[in-house]
Amino acid sequence: MTAGMGMAGSQLPESMVDAVTEFMNEYLDFESLQADFVEFYVSEYTAEELSELAEFYASDLGQKTIDKQTRMGMKSAQRFQQLMVDHRAEFMEMVQNAMQSPSN
Repeated sequence: MTAGMGMAGSQLPESMVDAVTEFMNEYLDFESLQADFVEFYVSEYTAEELSELAEFYASDLGQKTIDKQTRMGMKSAQRFQQLMVDHRAEFMEMVQNAMQSPSN
């Protein structure tokens, strides 16, 4: 995805891109989130698993994984969005049916 492109490929005004970039630089940088990431990992992995993860990410494949993660996440999000567009009528029908059904 290039600068100025929205999720559906529409052009965003440059001022919008600048505002989002400024916000992300201010609040979503690694330094401001580091303590949260540590907490996330410590709550999900044992000390031994964290050591194994560190070894993996130090390896060539681990470095490749780090390099590709953002792109893979973007591809996943784009695919999900396309599936929602392709099947929105069916999805809306399912939601409407669920809203009309009495709760169990």
